[in-house]
Amino acid sequence: MSARLASTTGSLRSLSFKILTGLRRAARFIWRAAITVVRLLLLAFLMVLVTAWAISTPKDHPYRVLDPDSRDCNMRIGENGNYASPAWNILAAYGNAENEAALKDEAGHWDTRFQCAIQRHEVPVPSADANNRSNPLGYTLAFLEFKEEGEPFELIKDPHQLFTLNELTDRVSYIERSEWKPITQLEALNAHLRSVEKRTHSDAFGNVVKHSNYVIVFVHGWRHDASIGDGNVTDLRAYAAHVARYLRDRCNAGESEHCGREVTAAYVGWRGARLNETRLHLPFIALGNSVGALLDGDASHCSNGVLPSEKPLCWKNWINSWGDSLASGVATLTLFDRKPVSEYIAPHALMALRKIEQVLDKQPGTKAKQRDNPNKMIVIGHSLGGNMLATALKDHLIKAVRNHPGANAYFYPPLGDLVVLINPAAEASKWTDVQRAVWEKIAFFEGEGDLMAGHRFFPAHQSPVVISVTSAYSWPPGGIRPADCAIAMHDKLSLLGPDLNSPSEMCARYKRFLEAKNPGNSSSMTRRRTPTSAPAGR
Repeated sequence: MSARLASTTGSLRSLSFKILTGLRRAARFIWRAAITVVRLLLLAFLMVLVTAWAISTPKDHPYRVLDPDSRDCNMRIGENGNYASPAWNILAAYGNAENEAALKDEAGHWDTRFQCAIQRHEVPVPSADANNRSNPLGYTLAFLEFKEEGEPFELIKDPHQLFTLNELTDRVSYIERSEWKPITQLEALNAHLRSVEKRTHSDAFGNVVKHSNYVIVFVHGWRHDASIGDGNVTDLRAYAAHVARYLRDRCNAGESEHCGREVTAAYVGWRGARLNETRLHLPFIALGNSVGALLDGDASHCSNGVLPSEKPLCWKNWINSWGDSLASGVATLTLFDRKPVSEYIAPHALMALRKIEQVLDKQPGTKAKQRDNPNKMIVIGHSLGGNMLATALKDHLIKAVRNHPGANAYFYPPLGDLVVLINPAAEASKWTDVQRAVWEKIAFFEGEGDLMAGHRFFPAHQSPVVISVTSAYSWPPGGIRPADCAIAMHDKLSLLGPDLNSPSEMCARYKRFLEAKNPGNSSSMTRRRTPTSAPAGR
């Protein structure tokens, strides 16, 4: 019996030893694995930091501060308000791509001229040539750039030389302030806006038409700046051209108030791009082009990776997407670094926009006369640019709501004629605090106060003063529904044929219509990105 007990005890000891040995080995393996993982994470973090340092954008570096009166810009304004030189149409030949125009047309010195603080562009009619510039679409592009501390940038006389202190003093040494020459981008913009109101033209009936300003201010957001080739600048030019076309169409339709309006797009730039993502992406583009030339063959058989397609993805675009994903991943780390900067700049940007309001005679205290003011001003902010505007205007909006008398009194815009926030990267409190101020003035339930007074807090003809627009990756969410087809196609029923009995049938027939028009791509109806018409961006 004792021998059996001893044998059992020995077996238990042996088993316990094996278990303890296994646990030690497992703990040692887990410890070593944890150390390896930590080392890899530290190495990856170090690589990200080094990469971010290597591709960091310069701090407080302006991109569009060349004096409009300089030789390269040649934007001198005469006494009658007209410019001495014609508008530029170079971008119409290069698909609105600044970098391509600067690279391929070196004789025009466009790499320098695109640095001008004020630029006048035109889109020629398709049949126009150098000697026939009849009736082009024209607009002016201006820039307002801010340092990270909120200070504006001074103009420079050429890309390699600043104005001396004496030269700057001479530009503002006149007794009459109206004779001062601009020394900042804002002053150059305001000088342009004043010149517009001096211009006139005669219509087809010989009537003199006075010109007025239609100003579009765009405040860009995260991962953008005012550099040459930035996508937001490209989109704003396209948007300004669309607005110029709209105003012309309304004028031709008989709405005479639009006939003398000139479009000016003001791009508010700041260091929203902490990193130069293009510099990180270029090696992948070069590698993708090399590998694609060897392996892709006929590129027409490959998908571009952007539009929905059943074709395989080319190696070229596949490798390019790696670079884009890496650049986006590294840039993601800068969001919370850029957000405080956008908020710090907010009051400085608002001050500049108030100066523009004064030139357009839209400053606070004159809002009641705006119906007779021919000048218009729309302010748009995207992403952190929307956060900048929300930060700058929050207190003003709350104060305006609390001071609003109600009783069908008109509520005037806090800035310009309309403020539009596109996907603003701002806390909900910057919006809900304004809503709460409205709720404090309006009774929603019996016993809270006069319910009818709430219906009269804003008049029936009240126009929007602040619009916040957000979007999902796919629009509409969940894809197109039958009711959407009914709304979209109600005035195009002739394209779908007769005898439509329900929205579902309309939608099905609409999909077949698209399939016949563009075989293989009807699925794009339900897999669309948000349209990228300016102002847009990341």
